[in-house]
Amino acid sequence: MINKKNTWKAFSILFFLSCQQPIDIELKKNNPPQTQLWADSISKIVTSTIKLYWSGADPDGFVKGYFLTTNSKNWTWTTSTESTLTLMLGNKSLDTSNIKVSAADNEGNGIWDSKIEFGNILFGSEPFVDANKNGIYDFGESFTDIGLIDETPAQIKLVVKNSPPSVSFNISSTIPQITLPVATFDFKGTDPDGDATIKNYFVALNDTLNWTQLPTATSLITIVADLSDTSKNIVTAKILIGKKLEDLGITIPNFKLNNNNRLYIYCQDGTGAKSKIKNMPDSSKTWYVQKPKGRKKLLLVDEFGISSPDPDQVYYNILNLSLDKNGNTFSDYDVVELSTNPIPKTIANLMLVETFKMYKIVFWYGKVVNFDLAQQIIPEYVNKGGNVLLSTGFQNLSVAGIDPSQLSLDFAPIDSLITYYKSDTISISGFIPRVYSQSKILAVDSTSQNKFPQLIFDRTALFGTYALQNGFNENVLYRFDSAKATNPNNSEEKWIGKPAVITQSQNKKIIFSSIPLHLCNSLDSQNNPRLKLFFERIFKDEFGQ
Repeated sequence: MINKKNTWKAFSILFFLSCQQPIDIELKKNNPPQTQLWADSISKIVTSTIKLYWSGADPDGFVKGYFLTTNSKNWTWTTSTESTLTLMLGNKSLDTSNIKVSAADNEGNGIWDSKIEFGNILFGSEPFVDANKNGIYDFGESFTDIGLIDETPAQIKLVVKNSPPSVSFNISSTIPQITLPVATFDFKGTDPDGDATIKNYFVALNDTLNWTQLPTATSLITIVADLSDTSKNIVTAKILIGKKLEDLGITIPNFKLNNNNRLYIYCQDGTGAKSKIKNMPDSSKTWYVQKPKGRKKLLLVDEFGISSPDPDQVYYNILNLSLDKNGNTFSDYDVVELSTNPIPKTIANLMLVETFKMYKIVFWYGKVVNFDLAQQIIPEYVNKGGNVLLSTGFQNLSVAGIDPSQLSLDFAPIDSLITYYKSDTISISGFIPRVYSQSKILAVDSTSQNKFPQLIFDRTALFGTYALQNGFNENVLYRFDSAKATNPNNSEEKWIGKPAVITQSQNKKIIFSSIPLHLCNSLDSQNNPRLKLFFERIFKDEFGQ
């Protein structure tokens, strides 16, 4: 076979010499390079992922690069001399592969060639830099000018064994039995041939027909329902990726509201082998997704647990009476029950931050709330335009061995907790274990036309708290009235002065209370529940709802 890449060189030299005085010269023929190939394993049977090495030598020049194939059809250009290959087997457990490598020298013809063929082997076109991303070579684009190619590629025949991958959900991240239409799933794929061989995950909701492909290396997803059409009970959901909740435009159909749901998943390795399908929750459990009740104005986060009186019942009664700025009650609130239906720690922040974003106001209450979780969620929620009212105490911190100064309270509009008072040489603990019935919580603004209502404990309370030390940028809304008992040896009311107990952030988006508000449900002189007036003042005037 006559090679055109050599012909033009010989013609040019002869033409040049014909114009000179006769010189006795023998034209030197360009010889193709030779190639060697070997694998990191000398076993007759290898896994689907194998490390290969090769080299080339050119007797009259230098090797510019190599063409490589695993199927004798599609050749890939590389300048490397090694590679880790994943051999495609589909779902076969055993197959053969014939890997070939041909070295190419540097004696090119100066123009881009769309077709390179040597020894009846079609290697494709010369590689080029597709500067304008149109998929074809355009004049002026940089290309690799290839000369002769080894017509007898080095090759190695391997028997390839592939083990299919497997996937499993993180058991410590099992989805709660009841959620609003947001859910986070943590999973992991493994492969005997190396976990790096897993290329894709596929998920489906409530069937195994409509699969959605996830990006490579995904192991954490959060599903958020599309609630734009409130008449639908089966909706599409967006899938957010990873801890950063990246929205890549991926959606999943068949999310059922006011119904049980189940997520299915499988993974696929680079050879095309698929794992068995797994599901969350498993067949022994259920996952019920509640549809939001109405306008998505108010979300309650209940972390109180069993108590008397029951805060859930108190807030239910009051919110059914409390009016928003349009004259509608807040009775259509939704609830996340963290006390009776906890969300696993590994997924709680992701699930809650996306749940919070569906609502204008979040009212979070508990004897001692999860401050670490609040610290992760509240700042991001507020930055997205949300408003938070948080009511909590600090009961049993000393019993649990928790230093109050180490609590995650950066999100709260306070400088610190008042954990002790110092008078002369006597230090008095700032912990408040008891507040008597009819003790007053004084509104700082109690005189303006749009004043805050005074609050009064409607019973003696044993809950445990600290007063708040506000900073320069926080607005104090309420202070304790003077304590009835200040003897450090008793276990009753003990605080000095009129310390702050309810404060507000400078941007008015966060209100923090160190007292349980459901214990302040006494009536005013006109028989109005003071707590109703408080909620209306906060929700309407401070939060604009």
